[in-house]
Amino acid sequence: MNLALVQFGVAITMALLTSWSALVIVTALALPQQTHRAQTFLDKNTKKCFFVGLVMAVLVFIALTMVGNPAGPIKLVGMALALSLGGVLIVGGAGIASLLGSRIGEMSGARTSFGMLVRGSIVHSFAMLFPLLGWFLMLPLSIIFALGSGVLAILPQKQTYSSPIIPPLSQDVTGVA
Repeated sequence: MNLALVQFGVAITMALLTSWSALVIVTALALPQQTHRAQTFLDKNTKKCFFVGLVMAVLVFIALTMVGNPAGPIKLVGMALALSLGGVLIVGGAGIASLLGSRIGEMSGARTSFGMLVRGSIVHSFAMLFPLLGWFLMLPLSIIFALGSGVLAILPQKQTYSSPIIPPLSQDVTGVA
């Protein structure tokens, strides 16, 4: 292995890191409601996000297995499932970056939400680059939590309606208004 291959590997890694951060930022800006819901689920229902993410990770494994199948229709279904789960993953990743950004903003006194989002995205991406701990602990946990919060953010909200309290109409017995 020569120095050019090492530099090429570093350049590819940095390009992937930059593109992931940009994709997360664009998703957060394009889908603010879903991103906020994913952030809220991560902040309030961490265990639920984790267990839903585990189920989704099994679906990712099934989808990638289907993509490797030589039969065309199975490969097509697997690719559609993998792309759908990738979209869910991106929404959840935007929620993670938004949550990290808001926590960084609280600590640093930042005033712009875009700056906080960029900071959260960059910190999250660089954390996954750290050798061993980032690769084998942070990255899988991040994927599981992003899948879980993304699914919960995309699912329709349960809306509860309560009947308004209407005072009874007073009836005039005299007939005079």
